[in-house]
Amino acid sequence: GAGGAGGGFYLDSLGLLREAVWMRQAGQLDEDVLFACVANPTGEMSTPAGTSAKAARVAAERAVARLERKLKAGAEIVITQPALLPERHQAWWEHVRRAGLDQEAEIIVGAALTTSSKGLAFWFKLMGAADAPGAAEVVAEWARYEREMPPDLFAAWCQERAELAVTAALADPAVDGVHLMPVTAAGYGVAARLADSIHMLTGGHPREVREEQGEEGD
Repeated sequence: GAGGAGGGFYLDSLGLLREAVWMRQAGQLDEDVLFACVANPTGEMSTPAGTSAKAARVAAERAVARLERKLKAGAEIVITQPALLPERHQAWWEHVRRAGLDQEAEIIVGAALTTSSKGLAFWFKLMGAADAPGAAEVVAEWARYEREMPPDLFAAWCQERAELAVTAALADPAVDGVHLMPVTAAGYGVAARLADSIHMLTGGHPREVREEQGEEGD
C-alpha cells in the first residue's frame, strides 16, 4: 500500500485509520466517506472491586488517551459499545468531555438489543467486562426475571429495557445518535419495533413486523 501499510503487514486500528485517511487524500476513497472507531467504556473503565481511586483514575486516563490516539489517526465518528453498566459508561463520558474529545468527533452510543440473560452475559464477555463489579448482579437480575415472568411479559420487559437505553442516550444533547446492535432474530424484532415507535412518533404508521425467536451467543 502506498500509505506505508501494504505488503502483508499487520495493521492495528490506528494503522487502518491512517491508511484510510491516506487513501481518501489520494482520491482512492470518496471525499464523503467518514471514518469511525469503536470505544468500549464499560470494559475500559471497569476495575476490580476495591480498586483505589488512583487506579480508577489511571484507567480513565488510559481510556481517554486511547480514544485521543484514534481521533488523531483520523477517526471522525466514535461508536461506543453498549452501556450495560451505566455508571461506568457515564464516568467514561465525563472524562471524554472534560478532555474536549466530544467536540472532535460525532459520538454514537451503542445499544444492545438483548432478549435473554444468556445474551446479556455474552455482551459482558464480548466487552471484556464479565468480571466487572456489578456485571454478575445485572445478569442474575435478568435471569431471575426470565425464570419468573411469562415469556410474553419477559419479552415486553426486554423491549422496555431497549427503549429506556435508547431514550437515555438520546436525552444527552452531546450524543449524535444511537447504534442499534441486535445479534439474533429476536434482537432484530426489538429493533423493528423501536423503528416503528419512532416512525409513529413522527406521524407514520406501524409496519408489519415478522418476529422470529433466537438467543444471543448461539
